[in-house]
Amino acid sequence: MHEKTSGIKNKYLLIIILLYLVANFFLFLNNGLYWDDWCLSSDQGIRDICNGAGIPFMIPIHIWMINLTSHPAILYHILIGLIGLLIIFLFYKCLCLLNIKQTHAFLISLFFALIPYNQAKITLACFMYIAGLFFFLSAIYLFIYFRINKIIVVRIFSLIFFLISFTFLPSTLVLSLAVLLFLAIYDLNINVKFNKNYFSVLLKKVFTWFDFFILPFVFWVFRAFFLKPTGVYESEGYREFSISSVLLTPVNIFLTFIQNFLGLGTVTNSLKISNIFIFVFVAIFILLLIILKNFRLEPVINRKRSLIIGLYLFVAGAFAYVMVGLQPTFDGFSSRHQILLGFGSSLLLFYLATFIISEKAQNIFIAIIISLFIVSTITCQLQHQKSWFKQLALEKLFAKEKVLDEGINFKIIDNTLEYNEYNEGYRFYCYTGILKKTFGTQTRFAINSNDITEEFSDKNSASIVKSAYHNMKDCRDISTFKYIVLINKGSLLLSNKQNLVMLYQYYFSKNDFDTSVGKILELKVILNN
Repeated sequence: MHEKTSGIKNKYLLIIILLYLVANFFLFLNNGLYWDDWCLSSDQGIRDICNGAGIPFMIPIHIWMINLTSHPAILYHILIGLIGLLIIFLFYKCLCLLNIKQTHAFLISLFFALIPYNQAKITLACFMYIAGLFFFLSAIYLFIYFRINKIIVVRIFSLIFFLISFTFLPSTLVLSLAVLLFLAIYDLNINVKFNKNYFSVLLKKVFTWFDFFILPFVFWVFRAFFLKPTGVYESEGYREFSISSVLLTPVNIFLTFIQNFLGLGTVTNSLKISNIFIFVFVAIFILLLIILKNFRLEPVINRKRSLIIGLYLFVAGAFAYVMVGLQPTFDGFSSRHQILLGFGSSLLLFYLATFIISEKAQNIFIAIIISLFIVSTITCQLQHQKSWFKQLALEKLFAKEKVLDEGINFKIIDNTLEYNEYNEGYRFYCYTGILKKTFGTQTRFAINSNDITEEFSDKNSASIVKSAYHNMKDCRDISTFKYIVLINKGSLLLSNKQNLVMLYQYYFSKNDFDTSVGKILELKVILNN
């Protein structure tokens, strides 16, 4: 009987892993840099930005990984993908240790693994967050294991892993307290009662785990003294509380729920982009119906409990961000603030699935939701791939423009935003990073024409130029612009189909790839009168 149960668990876990790999297939093949990744393209840039953000411990990690191979982006992306697998494994095992019914653990873990949050995980700059989530779930798993087996060494390692998770992903400070409190209530195995006797018993339970509950507060004090932001980050109040952010926390948590859980419906927009995604959706949907053909969700005794726990964990996952004025959203690189929302959302989706009485209808509902999630992830990762190819095209075209000599500043008018990651213009340090990679010097400055503000005036620009992570330390000034550079589409349309063709060429036909890259963009340089 035990072997049969173990076999079913392994089967469920294998299904989750295979679907995760389908959704994240293009992550493992991506060699592009995005957003703040360009700030990590040099050892000095890494030192400056990590010290500025108060994360000096990331300096040796990034420097080692960046210099380990000639293709550091692929190394990061493979590690991110593999760590994601370990996170799913740990989450599933935590549910099993809590004696959650097998089919319940499978469905909750399936939602957790594939919900399209934190698409910014593809960036090198967000590597530390996914690593922090891994250590957090490792700590939770060890804590639950200690609860059962009372092995002191396991308790110590759980505390160590909690500490590491706080270092890499500080938002777990709040979620750890929430999870520990939940486990204390779970252990009591009685209905929550708002009376003195219940809270007295709960307090005694909490006290037996005093070291776990005090650790987040100890680390918070340590971080306030020894991991403080410096320079621009300090002056801008990086990740600091403000009166308005604290007072608006309840409102912003409600908005976070609207935007991120109810907003999951927006993933259907993926199907409007291209017929290819409709085909992928249908193929995955049919595959899921086959996989779920014999799946029967075990009876749910207390459906309301899933709702309460889901809302509780969702609020806990959002709280640390909204308290410092950061709003988790699907938009752009702010999706990194969604990283902890999957805990609550997976339970809430499970709660919705249990409302469907018909097993056939229930499986269709699950197949539709998971298919949409997978297609959404594939769509986002292919869009990042387009941006990677576009940046390679810019390198080629910049190198050909003789007028872009040493010390030249130019404004960018980008008419190909649909090739960018999130259909918005690149930051100026993306352009300076590309220019440095192209010419090997840091004497050129480029910026989108509509991004020029007072910050870039001659009197205010010194700190921007000095920052090593902006890749422009030898610029003389960044307030005057000799040229305007128009980025237009070339003779080769970077469609979704062509995007896939070029990925194949990149790995198997370099000459064809170079030819394709040279055709996807055109530059027009005009004097700035």
